[in-house]
Amino acid sequence: MRRLWSERLHDPELTLPAAAKFDNPFQSLGSWWVSRARTDEYMVSLLDAMSADGLSEQIRYENLKGERFSQKRWECLLHMFNHETHHRGQVIQVIDEHGIKNDFPNLIFYVPNRDT
Repeated sequence: MRRLWSERLHDPELTLPAAAKFDNPFQSLGSWWVSRARTDEYMVSLLDAMSADGLSEQIRYENLKGERFSQKRWECLLHMFNHETHHRGQVIQVIDEHGIKNDFPNLIFYVPNRDT
């Protein structure tokens, strides 16, 4: 999903059907991981270079049903990150149901303290 949204956020006039983005699935977890890292790096560079005006720019896109939408770039970013959070919660639920020990909900303890 992040790959799809990164393309939409980069080109406000992108009109390719969203379904076309899923024609070439990843062949392995490793190939997905490489692509995910590249997409994350791209998103960071895109946002680092973006102005407040860029965040307010309208994005036109199609959803998986072919319906057309136009929304501000910041609204699309909010949707993307919120949707990812939803899926992370689903993964944590399955891990918990299988009794696998984890500490994912306490991510804040693993982020370096910026004051030190």
